This record gives sequence, C-alpha cells and structure tokens, in this order.
Amino acid sequence: MRLRFSATTVVLFGALLLLFAQVHSAAVAAGETPAAAVPESVEERRLLYALSQERARLQAEYQQRVQQLDLREIELKTLAGEVEKKLTELKKLRQSVQQLLAEKSTVEAKRVKGLSKMYAKMAPAQAANLLTGLDQELAVAILAGMAPKSGAKIMNSLPVETATTLSVAYSSLEKQ
Repeated sequence: MRLRFSATTVVLFGALLLLFAQVHSAAVAAGETPAAAVPESVEERRLLYALSQERARLQAEYQQRVQQLDLREIELKTLAGEVEKKLTELKKLRQSVQQLLAEKSTVEAKRVKGLSKMYAKMAPAQAANLLTGLDQELAVAILAGMAPKSGAKIMNSLPVETATTLSVAYSSLEKQ
C-alpha cells in the first residue's frame, strides 16, 4: 500500500521533528524527563497540534485501507473457494461425459457387429447395393466385422470406385 503525502505535510512533519529534538535537548539539559517538556510558544503548540491532526488523519486513512484490504482478502478467499467447487463439479461432469461416451462406443460397436452378421448373411449383390448407400466409415466398420470370405464376396459385387475407396479406408483403419 502506498501513502501519498503533500509537501505541506512533509514540511510540518520535519518541523515537528526539529521541535521535538529541541524540546528534548532542552529538557535533558534542564534535568527534566522528556515527557514533562511542554512547548512554550504559541507557534510551537500550533505546529504540534497541526502535526498531531495530520498524524491522526493519516492513521485513520491507513486503518481504513487496512480494513479495505482485509475485506478484499476475504472476498478473494471466498471466490477461490467457489472456483474450487466449480472445478470439482466440472471434473465430475467430465468423468460422467467420458463414461457416457465409452458406453456409447460400446453400444455402437455391438450394433455394428450385429450389422456385420446381417450383411454377411445377405446375398453379396444385395449387401453391396446397400453398402454403397451407407456412410464410408460405417461401411468399413461393417466389412471389418465380417469374415474375410464374406467381405470378399461383397467387395467383388461393389462398383470398382466404391470398392477401391472402401479398401483404402479399411487399410488406414487397420493401421490405427
């Protein structure tokens, strides 16, 4: 925290220090204790009063800033707690989504396996005709789930361009 002082405050503070030093020296020379020394002139008392007022104002300002910082610290701690709660919730949601995706993949794999069995039991020309209308990824997955002999008969019944495209996609699937 940075406090700003006006030039007047600095001059008054310096004057007060000089005054206290003079009063202290005079009191020690007179054999008095420094607490018993009281400024004699009106000007000295006026300066002391002004300096004590400035000191009180600065102390009040300092205390106010300390309180503001304490409140800000409490707010930040509260926010940090809320952020931690949200992060925990997000991690739980992420795990839940990952679990659901894994379950979905398992169900899809079972269904594709079932489709592979169905297509393998069809006549090769009919299966080839149906495969040409499917998404390439699904068609490759169906062919991958078949016995090589059944898949070869269906591939033989496919148009050349489709068979080539599916073969390339199937070979890249095997590499993965």
